[in-house]
This record gives sequence, C-alpha cells and structure tokens, in this order.
Amino acid sequence: GINIDPPRDFEEAESTETSLTLRWQKPRAKVSGYRLVYVSRDGQVEEVEIPATATSYVVSNLTPGMSYTHTLTAERGHKSSTPVTLTASTGGWGTTLTLFDFRIIYNTFLLK
Repeated sequence: GINIDPPRDFEEAESTETSLTLRWQKPRAKVSGYRLVYVSRDGQVEEVEIPATATSYVVSNLTPGMSYTHTLTAERGHKSSTPVTLTASTGGWGTTLTLFDFRIIYNTFLLK
C-alpha cells in the first residue's frame, strides 16, 4: 500500500482567550482530508474533520487559560499518516497568572 506522509510544520499561528489557530503544510501524498483531535488538560476530547484543501484551522469555543494537546492526522480513504502533535494554550488568567504574580497582586491590593 501507499504510505501517507504526515502534515509538516504543524504549529500554533495565533491564540486568543477562547481560540487557537493551527497551521500546517500539506503532505506530499494526496490526501482526502485531515482529522484533528484535541484534548484539554482537564480531559475533554473533541474531534473534527478538516477538508484536504485546508492548511489552517481555528479551534474555537475553548476555555481561557487552558492547555490543549492537538493531534493532526492526514487521511486518504482508510489509510492515515503518523499523527503530528502540538500542545498550545489559550490566553487568559490561567496562563498568565503565576503564583509569584498572585503574591504581588495580593500584597499590593489586600495588605494596604
């Protein structure tokens, strides 16, 4: 059988508090489409089918400050490529506020 090479240069192009834009280059093999599976850090799994013509996808309705693991697979008929994986986080309090920041805010505002 013919092997399908995986999508190349899978990367995060942009992030907001509730969306992540993912980008990739087409494999050399002809594909019928892509399957994207993304799992949030708290274990919610979503799966989408993406048309073969696409080289980017906006994952939306996400939780602010949450880390997601995205797995992209190129498909043709019943065959699929090796998956490529990327972990990316939405913006928001969860990613930007470390314990150190919190201590500064706490000291500044609450101890006056």
